Amino acid sequence: MVFGEEVVLTETKNLIEKTEAEVSICSPISGLELVNNTKQLLESFENLISRHKEDKVKYGVRWIVNIENNGEQIVLIKKFLRMGFCIRHIDNLPILSFAVSERQFNGTIENMKGDQLIHTLLYSTDPLYIKHFQSVFDNLWNSALDAKERIRQIERGVTLDFTKLIENSRHAKPLLIETVQKASKEILILFPSLNAVKREVVMGFMEILKQKSVENIQIKILSPVNKMVKEVIYKDDTNKQDLMVKNILCREIRNQKDLISTIMIVDRKYVLATELKDDSKLSFEEAVGLTTFSTSQPTVLSYLSIFESLWIQTEMSEDLKRVNEKLVQSEELERDFINTAAHELRTPTQAITGYLELNNEIFENYSLSINQKQMTLEESFNVIKDLKKHQDIISRNAMRLENLINNLLDVARIDSHQKNMIMLNKENINLIAEINSIVDTQLGEKLRNKNVKVTIINDLFGETYFVYADRSRLNQILINLLENAIKFSEKDSTIDILIYEDIDDVIKRRNVRAFEKTKDNKIKSANIEKKDNIKEIFVAVSDSGKGISPEILPRLFEKFNSNSAAGTGLGLYISKKLIEAMEGRIWAFNNADGKGSTFVFSLPKFDSSKL
Repeated sequence: MVFGEEVVLTETKNLIEKTEAEVSICSPISGLELVNNTKQLLESFENLISRHKEDKVKYGVRWIVNIENNGEQIVLIKKFLRMGFCIRHIDNLPILSFAVSERQFNGTIENMKGDQLIHTLLYSTDPLYIKHFQSVFDNLWNSALDAKERIRQIERGVTLDFTKLIENSRHAKPLLIETVQKASKEILILFPSLNAVKREVVMGFMEILKQKSVENIQIKILSPVNKMVKEVIYKDDTNKQDLMVKNILCREIRNQKDLISTIMIVDRKYVLATELKDDSKLSFEEAVGLTTFSTSQPTVLSYLSIFESLWIQTEMSEDLKRVNEKLVQSEELERDFINTAAHELRTPTQAITGYLELNNEIFENYSLSINQKQMTLEESFNVIKDLKKHQDIISRNAMRLENLINNLLDVARIDSHQKNMIMLNKENINLIAEINSIVDTQLGEKLRNKNVKVTIINDLFGETYFVYADRSRLNQILINLLENAIKFSEKDSTIDILIYEDIDDVIKRRNVRAFEKTKDNKIKSANIEKKDNIKEIFVAVSDSGKGISPEILPRLFEKFNSNSAAGTGLGLYISKKLIEAMEGRIWAFNNADGKGSTFVFSLPKFDSSKL
């Protein structure tokens, strides 16, 4: 080891001037700047190059340096290339700057400055030192890029791909922060453990991610501790199964035993993988070992493939979980449906069977009494009266049984997914007359039993308004909605049937209770926006009953859902499918005053071309 600028200068000149083969140097760009600014060194190198051209020195000068995208550096490199230096570029220079010839080795870890000689020099003529560093230099030289090619790439604006290994975790930490701050489109992160997440929190990495998310940069995070990540990023939203807020999506992977690196991919251009040295440490510097930083496309794509494979696995896992939940739910619904349907079928069947048996007994007794001439005219009248009463009950239950069977057949046709399984015979129908007929005839008795009045508000159209629909199916829909309204209405109450052409007219009618804005379903929701190029008529049925329960409301028009203890839960499902088959829509909401609910459906208007 020698000290002092004069001694260092002397030993450096000796290495250059006494060589008979070559001088091999590896240093930062400041080494070339130092030669350029130091006359004695520059003259020694010029003399060496001259001796090489005269074949007095075998190889001349080889220099390894890191060439940045810097105009002054490029000018300097070109100058030395013209002088006859052989120069190559590498991305990662060794910490030790050194020069070696066949006779001598000089080295230093001191930071070089272009205008100052170094003060400390490691000097040796030991053949072992010389041989070792010649081997080190040759390995670096063989992997380096010719300086002329490096300059051409810089001048063309081509970014060189490279892979850098960083052994010192203190150097890796700022690089991690710097890389994520470069992100302009996307950040993908894979955390291998809970402690890996905690370390990123301590170093402020999570705060940077939140800041980048505000810049509309998409961030995807995979970890075996998804809940922890969510708590860190969104303390108020940890109950959500799939968190997608402020451009950050977190998903959980099963703990991977072989996964020991935190991987970060930025804009699909940069990858930074930090290997765990000791996961129990909360300090980044203590926990992290070797770090790989790369812009090489094969390397980036390899890590990207790993991340995307794991991401797809989480999607498949979530999909399977949802499908399984739906299957379990479907099995439960179908089991409940079978039990309900069996009960619904059994009830009218037992009533029909029981009253038929009772009528048979009455007929036998009546025949016997007639034969024996033991029955008066009044007694005969009473027998006929009982038979009529029983017949009405049998007829009512037979109709109930027929409706249930028809519903089951309709569901089977709908679920077959075959076209034209539901046959429609569409025609122009006077909607108002049809509603009046149903209210007066088919539902009259049920309305009278509860003393429920029906008010039809159709002041915009008078007594005539035509729609294009299937008559029998329209009757089926209206009867289903009105029967539901009657079922849930209180005694001595009113059911409103409103007919209107424009959904906007509803909002203007403040006096109509059913159409005030509700807390949970705004009247202008996406479900009821206007449909382009389709002229519609809207029909609303509003009652003042108990309303639709919050549990039922999201699945109101699905199969097997019921808002009462009785019923199969098929009516609304079938009504929705029939309305859609006739190019209409249906939706429902609870009324704003807390009393009852409103069902609204639409149908195409009168079509004169169909006449």
